[in-house]
Amino acid sequence: MTRDPDPDRSSQGGSTRWSFPLGRVLGIEIRVHVSFFLLVALFVFASTGPEGQGLVSGLSWLVVLFACVVVHELAHCVVGQARGAVVRDIVLLPIGGMSRLERLPSRPEDEFAMAAAGPLASVVLGVGAGVVAGAVGMALLPIDLVTGSLLARLCWVNLLLAAFNLLPAFPLDGGRMFRAALARHHGEAFATSRAATVGRIVAVVMIAAGFLVDVWLVIIGMFVYFAATAEERATLQHLRLRGVHVRDLMHAPVDGAPVAASAPTRVLDADDEVEEDLPALVGAPGGVLPVADHAIIVGELRAVDVADWLRICAEAERGHAA
Repeated sequence: MTRDPDPDRSSQGGSTRWSFPLGRVLGIEIRVHVSFFLLVALFVFASTGPEGQGLVSGLSWLVVLFACVVVHELAHCVVGQARGAVVRDIVLLPIGGMSRLERLPSRPEDEFAMAAAGPLASVVLGVGAGVVAGAVGMALLPIDLVTGSLLARLCWVNLLLAAFNLLPAFPLDGGRMFRAALARHHGEAFATSRAATVGRIVAVVMIAAGFLVDVWLVIIGMFVYFAATAEERATLQHLRLRGVHVRDLMHAPVDGAPVAASAPTRVLDADDEVEEDLPALVGAPGGVLPVADHAIIVGELRAVDVADWLRICAEAERGHAA
């Protein structure tokens, strides 16, 4: 699973504070979120129970399982980097992995290839494990992800990982492939909104099914629902502010006031892109920051003006879609 660039850099920083680095693979930092230890505790509890497979075996299987998740995410990153994406890092969560990006590939077909690379890597791992299992005489059926042979479990868990990620539930890989396909003919904004809507519908079905099958499916469905909404907001904001500079939205221009040597607040450059300065603007007193051009104050940027711009863009998109 990949995560789109988020205009709110502070939220990314918050995610980083709640995770710690595990190392680098192919130059990409692997981080572990603190919530991951809830899964470790669950595996310890299950492994040491009456029907458990033993602590060492249980934790070893967890390591192998998430090694497969890392391979899945690295496939996204490697293909994405080759097609223009800028990868921030990979974060391991209790429900899987997430590749965080600074920039997506610019063409829909490149985003499609990047999204498809993860499930394809999982299929290769699963088929490979199955072939080796068959060659050494290990049975693949019945499917048993708890007490089956290691090769059989590797086969099925990777095939299930690929199948799950191919669900058309944005921001899962299948949802991103769906968005990329739509974007080729309908534009990124429409494609993102439609993919997020489908993602929320699939998430609701997952939650309902989870109450009948497994509570873990409820948790994953809730994550998909809220992630679809959050990424839709962030992606649409990114698209609406792309190429918009501070001077385009600044308010109440004034003439000739020099920038003070010790300005009490941050002073924005008129040629900055609004998206880059949005976190500082939101955190500024009153949501207002002065704007300078060649060290001369020429106006101010207000958060309310940015919000109005985003609203106008959203209304124009709705009108175009209608």
